[in-house]
Amino acid sequence: MNKSIRKPIRRKILTFAASVLLATAALLLFRSPAKNTPPSPAAPTADVPAGAAGETAAGQVAAVDAVSAPDPAAPLSPKVRATFEKIPDGRFREEVLALAPAARTRVLRQLAARPVPAADYASLRVTPEGMLYYACVFPAAPTVASGTTPASAITPADDPSLLQSFSPSVFSTPAAAPVPISQPPVRHSRPGSRNILFLDFSGMEIRDTLWNTSAGGTGVRPLIRAKPFSLDSDTTTFSDTEQQAILLIWERVAEDFAPFDVDVTTEKPAEFIRTTGHALVTHSKDNDNRDMPGVAGGAAGIAFLDCFGEINYAEKVVNAFDTLPAASPALIYHDKLSNNSASIAYAVSHELGHNLGLHHDGPGSVIVTGGDGEDVYGYYGGHGSGATSWAPIMGNGYSRSVTQWSKGEYYSANNHEDDLAFIESKLGYREETADTSPALADALVPAADGRLGASGVLLRAGDAHLYSVNLGSAAATSSTLNPFRPADGSTANAGNTDLRLEILDASGIIVAADNPANAANATLTHTLVPGQWLLRVTSTGYGTPLAGQPTGYTDYGSIGQYTLVTNLVPSAPALPDALAASATAPRLLWHTTTASAMPWFGQAGITHDGLHAAQSGSIPAGAASILATILEGPGILGFWWKTSAASGDTLALTLTDLGSDTTSGGASGTLSYGGINTGTLTLSGSGGLGGSGTLVTGSTGGGASGTTSIPFLAASAPQLLAEISGQTNWTYHTATLTTLGAHLLEWTYLKDAATPSVAYLDQVSWAPAQTILAPIPAVRDVTSGTGQFTLAIETNTVWAAATDAPWLALAPASGTGVAILTVTHDANPMSLARRATVAITAGGLVRTTAVTQSFTIPLATALDNALTWQTGGDGDWFGQKTTMHDGAHAARSGLIRGDQQSWLQTTVSGTGLLRFWWKVSSEEEEPDAFDGMRFYIDDQEQARISGEMDWAPREFPLTTPGAHTLKWQYEKDYYLSVGTDAAWLDQVTWQTTPASLAITPSEVDVRATAGQFSIMVTSDVSWNATSGVPWLTVTPASGAGNATLTATYSANSVPAARVATLTVTAVGETRFCEVTQASASGISTVSTGSATGDTNNPGTTPGADSGGGGAASLWSLAALALLFGIRSRRKLE
Repeated sequence: MNKSIRKPIRRKILTFAASVLLATAALLLFRSPAKNTPPSPAAPTADVPAGAAGETAAGQVAAVDAVSAPDPAAPLSPKVRATFEKIPDGRFREEVLALAPAARTRVLRQLAARPVPAADYASLRVTPEGMLYYACVFPAAPTVASGTTPASAITPADDPSLLQSFSPSVFSTPAAAPVPISQPPVRHSRPGSRNILFLDFSGMEIRDTLWNTSAGGTGVRPLIRAKPFSLDSDTTTFSDTEQQAILLIWERVAEDFAPFDVDVTTEKPAEFIRTTGHALVTHSKDNDNRDMPGVAGGAAGIAFLDCFGEINYAEKVVNAFDTLPAASPALIYHDKLSNNSASIAYAVSHELGHNLGLHHDGPGSVIVTGGDGEDVYGYYGGHGSGATSWAPIMGNGYSRSVTQWSKGEYYSANNHEDDLAFIESKLGYREETADTSPALADALVPAADGRLGASGVLLRAGDAHLYSVNLGSAAATSSTLNPFRPADGSTANAGNTDLRLEILDASGIIVAADNPANAANATLTHTLVPGQWLLRVTSTGYGTPLAGQPTGYTDYGSIGQYTLVTNLVPSAPALPDALAASATAPRLLWHTTTASAMPWFGQAGITHDGLHAAQSGSIPAGAASILATILEGPGILGFWWKTSAASGDTLALTLTDLGSDTTSGGASGTLSYGGINTGTLTLSGSGGLGGSGTLVTGSTGGGASGTTSIPFLAASAPQLLAEISGQTNWTYHTATLTTLGAHLLEWTYLKDAATPSVAYLDQVSWAPAQTILAPIPAVRDVTSGTGQFTLAIETNTVWAAATDAPWLALAPASGTGVAILTVTHDANPMSLARRATVAITAGGLVRTTAVTQSFTIPLATALDNALTWQTGGDGDWFGQKTTMHDGAHAARSGLIRGDQQSWLQTTVSGTGLLRFWWKVSSEEEEPDAFDGMRFYIDDQEQARISGEMDWAPREFPLTTPGAHTLKWQYEKDYYLSVGTDAAWLDQVTWQTTPASLAITPSEVDVRATAGQFSIMVTSDVSWNATSGVPWLTVTPASGAGNATLTATYSANSVPAARVATLTVTAVGETRFCEVTQASASGISTVSTGSATGDTNNPGTTPGADSGGGGAASLWSLAALALLFGIRSRRKLE
């Protein structure tokens, strides 16, 4: 080309390139700041007028002339710009205007992704770094009318000690003396959880947090010395009262978070990580007598929004994107809450709710307004009175009995965000604590006093927990179902659950139910016939919360802890059962007088324990009715007794030491005593057994039929131990037997007057002095996989360990004295939790541990296929039954935080059609925000979803043969959590395309000499090729799709032709090529294809005439034509 022409063209190209570079630079200069752009110092900028320099030392924001200022939302997307325009004039808007552009962009995008109720702007604040926090000024709540809460609605059980036997919470008495503030009473609600909510009462030096950088209006303070929790002037120790208050606060907060996989604890964690929540209960003045953050504005609690799980939650972060101080702890000022345990606990859960991403619930039917009519606080104080008064935890419900997480299901609610879904996205749910299937229902657990019971946690509205009762005889049942109630019996912030109790027969038909309208508990009294019965525990709502005059609540947040206690009263109990100290205590062997003087008998009418007792026989004046047992001493005897008689009628207890001589007085035999035995023995004659006599076994009371005489010889005369007479109410008595050997104990009711009278005996206990067996943990939760745990056995005698589950192994199974028992559990193959009991017995004492093993839904089960799945990243995908498309189960992404990912993948082969359903709840994707789920085939992205997207089907055809990796990945960018922050996958199906396979030729004849020929394979899948004989080989031996194979054969040296079959196989398909080689003296031709290397006729092609060469001639002509064209082109140039 002419040089004079080339230069202008080159100049035009350079000019265009320079224009592109300038335009790009301008775009980068004026574009909106990226999400990960480090924030600039909070100083006046081009889009913030002079004087709007951020917060002053007192934390106030200088006034901004919004009219003269450039539009601060100009570089933002329409959605984010609209969010800014909705912020009302006031303090928060001024704070946003004063931010540096990068920080302002961060705030506005967070508000666009998670809009806050308009009323919240009064309590919402922002730091210069662009971090949002709430300064919660709790207004006074309406006063609850006195006398409106029935005692039955707030009392956990008749006996608080019984509740301790079944309750999942810990009601332990704190230390009797003051303890250092570094040693508060230690409690854990769920030890071992990966998530922690630490309730800190010990004070601390606050450094490197956002509170130190002027958040909360206190100015920049590198060190804040927060005081410990204290109700008196001594800030160095926790008194008895303060320890009890700490426990009351802990148990209420533990109730609020009971359904979730989190350990609410008062013990300081070994390390603070992004999943360690921290709530500091402290005074509103620090140790330097300066206001704590937020106090100047009247705050009683202050916490950052949606920071749990973020990289700067627990510690300061400095990286290429940001320098971010820590966003914890949340601060709760106990003196601003009247030092009231219920109010402090409510505030702790409220502020931790902010950390987990929750906004305020308000305003309801009553709105607190300021002088200009603006809603000042935006909290809903709740409604109702008594046991069913209600308020949302994210409102202002200090005086209400039932406080719950909410989604705005009450009249005039201004916030309908799903609290439970947000918390679940950060913490996850714990495993079910009871079975929901009748076939797998757990048996009620016996308590020490004979009553049966269970405890559990309802995780979701609609959950139903089932417990079984098997009766061998008819019985009157009395069952009480209580929600969590604080140990102090207070009705304020008393629990989260309203309960319904039902009795079902074995076929599932309801025979009785209770759900009182004005109480959160339930009680049932019903007589049951022999057989299996089920008790069903469910949560429920109450009233009409959406009415203009609201009452009650829906069942949405009616979840949490419960305790079930059942009394069984057999209609005619045998003496061993009537006199047993408890349902689990060993039955003593009882003896009573013969029919000539009416014997004692079991009854359920007049009892001490509310179950059953023994009553003396009906006897005339001058007669006696005797009840006796034989015990091995030494030990301590305890019992309750009662007389309803004339003053001269007496009930006396006597002791006779028995000798070892059993040869006098009748037939020889062996005297046995004590132990677990449901039979009875009958005394011969009508008097006592002083001196010598004969014990005769009888058939009453469940013993074996027939009689056996056992002689004995008393070693001492009877000794009177105690006596009552006349009208004596139930009285407890103990007797200490100090000598070794057998002792005969006789209760003799002697009637003096002719008037009707009777005596009673109940709850006889015997504790051998030589036996000690310390308690072991009542409950133990284990993971779904294989593993083990240990139990410490502390006794001074021989012990044995046993379990009722084949999936538990105990080692050692027995021993003597102190030992460590190792309990090994198999993996749980079911999609339901399973339970078992480990029992330790020693000297008649029994200790038990109820073991609950969680379950895992395999990914293949959750995804409805038989594919092999792998998962990884920062959190594994897992099978679950909470959110699913098919109504059965689905897979959910792992619990991850900012700048993390969770992936799931499998491999398929060949061609076919992939189908699946997917769903996501995340931040909506923008150019610089990429929370969401992506799908890849062989590392190539195929599709992505983000935002709030419900279940949607997708299908992808795979048209190339070979192996394919299918990968689903949920990922989060640097910050901001929206929605549930998770992805789900369900019903993944892979349908392969029938294999297509053909080969050409199907028959080949070759000469006797060695050579090669080609075979064409046409396929859309992977294939393999073999010959099966050594003289014929094929390459390549495997492949995918279309290919040309080379078959190589060796010379045939024998005088006979030979035949081989070349086989090509693919998925379910097989094709053949038959190869015939001529004999050593013969000549063979190739039917099709080509072959080379005929050494007998070099230069020729097998199967073609020797004079051929047409193909060669054609190639020659083509070469000449090409050469001619090249030369002609050169000439033209």
